[in-house]
Amino acid sequence: MGGFQSTRITLFEVLWFVAIAAGGIIGVGLGSHLFGRWGAIAGGIIGVVVGHVLGVMPDWLSTRLFFRHLARSSDEELWKIVNEDFWAFCQTMALLQLAARGREVRTQLRRIVKMLESDEHLQRVYGWDALRLVFPEETKMAADYDPRAAPDDCRDKIAKLKATL
Repeated sequence: MGGFQSTRITLFEVLWFVAIAAGGIIGVGLGSHLFGRWGAIAGGIIGVVVGHVLGVMPDWLSTRLFFRHLARSSDEELWKIVNEDFWAFCQTMALLQLAARGREVRTQLRRIVKMLESDEHLQRVYGWDALRLVFPEETKMAADYDPRAAPDDCRDKIAKLKATL
């Protein structure tokens, strides 16, 4: 499984879609009013492009701010994020930041393996992302793991890694 997969529709995706739709509608209306049929086509294209640019800005800005916040956080603040009850993308990124700083993060490997064995698909996805990003050597022991598979299959695929803990 390559890359990250969206786990749900976010507010940013809704804003992006609304911006594209609004840009296209406004562009068609304005282009049609000023230049007729060809203006409507050109205005629609330009409106969609402008809507796209404006629509991705909130997501881009929040992502930059999030990573800047992690980079500036103390180790204690990062561990606080990692140790929250629910694991999501921000916990993986905080753990990755700690690993990049040379901190001992293997203490979280048991928790991540439990996530990989979870009955909940979303927990398996977050666990798989954490394993791949933070523990590349351990990932090799479960190279054929797929968080989209049935929970029993996931437990079987992660058994070799679990035995090393």
